[in-house]
Amino acid sequence: MTRIAVIGASGNLGRALVGQALDRDMGVTALSRTITRSTPDARARAVDASDDDHETLVREFAGVDAVVLVFPPSLQHPEDYPEQVRRVFGAARDAGVPRLIGLVGSAGALTAHGIHLVDTDYFQETTRHFYQSVHAAWDVYRGETRPDWVTFVPAARMQVHLADRGTYRTRTDEQLVTTDDSSWRFFDVSQISYGDCARAMLDEIDRPAHSREFVTIGW
Repeated sequence: MTRIAVIGASGNLGRALVGQALDRDMGVTALSRTITRSTPDARARAVDASDDDHETLVREFAGVDAVVLVFPPSLQHPEDYPEQVRRVFGAARDAGVPRLIGLVGSAGALTAHGIHLVDTDYFQETTRHFYQSVHAAWDVYRGETRPDWVTFVPAARMQVHLADRGTYRTRTDEQLVTTDDSSWRFFDVSQISYGDCARAMLDEIDRPAHSREFVTIGW
């Protein structure tokens, strides 16, 4: 049986990952600051834990085949996000985990016009700081060598109301997956549902195809 630990399991993507992983007969440890208050799937092992609880993370990561890191940056302190990612890597390394499957926001993805999404006019100065912190986390992944990692970068728009299609497309050139590469309306032409994003991440665990790569995903 494949065993995974999902940190950030109480969020929209985390819940989709936990449910789909259990449906694939994976053993799942669901970790979050609020997991025992967010009615996780009863088939999963639920553990209250945060990125700064090194001892708990090392204990719960021990013996898993992959750690799946999907917690979002804090809206209040997004500048802490790169260090939070680094701490999870440290715990996974100390636990001897062979793979880490991450998710990082599309702020650092390239548009077909050669511009990082965060540098386009879609972001006002009041929100740019948040997305710059997301972008900074890309460099944390690039600097890590153990455990082996694959980081998924969702489409510009990933929202609850988008229905699953049961399919997805990926790229490995760090460019957004869009349905119209010439369009500047990125949030209209680059979309993915939480469920289909979860499906892609779990497919990578079931059938490893990437190593130390950013994999952008969309429909």
